[in-house]
Amino acid sequence: GGTLTKAEVETLLETNLTYENTSDNPTTGDRTVAVVVNDGSSDSNTATATITVAADNDAPALDLDESNNNDSGNTVNYQTTFTEGGSAVTIGDTDVTLTDADSTSFASVTLSISNLSDGASETLILDGETYALNANSAAANTSGGAYQVTVSDNGATLVIKAADGGTLTKAEVETLLETNLT
Repeated sequence: GGTLTKAEVETLLETNLTYENTSDNPTTGDRTVAVVVNDGSSDSNTATATITVAADNDAPALDLDESNNNDSGNTVNYQTTFTEGGSAVTIGDTDVTLTDADSTSFASVTLSISNLSDGASETLILDGETYALNANSAAANTSGGAYQVTVSDNGATLVIKAADGGTLTKAEVETLLETNLT
């Protein structure tokens, strides 16, 4: 090979040589790049660049019907029908999926319910306990002991957390939405 001019080496190091980490969950910390230039007979001193890798929190992604078999619009929404006098219906299909590149635990599940119009007749059932969607309630553990539920906005918002004050696992959230919440 040929040689590089001083200007070419400077341009290479200033703008043409870059570092990238494409991981969705990179190991944070410093990376050190040692650079030595040789003029054909001698090495330069070793110059170093320190690159600090910082992780960015990736938001979780939730799909209430991954196969879209109960979703006429093929979106991330789930559709079902409650018929008067019938059994309670689930909030999610049997294939709820939750993904998060950088976390395996979750602080809460929040449900916001719109178009409430039948007062105390409209309820959500979680872990064996019924919550009327027409009034607020303070945080309380469900009778089954797994969850803590707070109802606000006159029943339009429910926040579900782990009863022990900890976090919910991916499997717990998926099961909650597939079968435990009707």
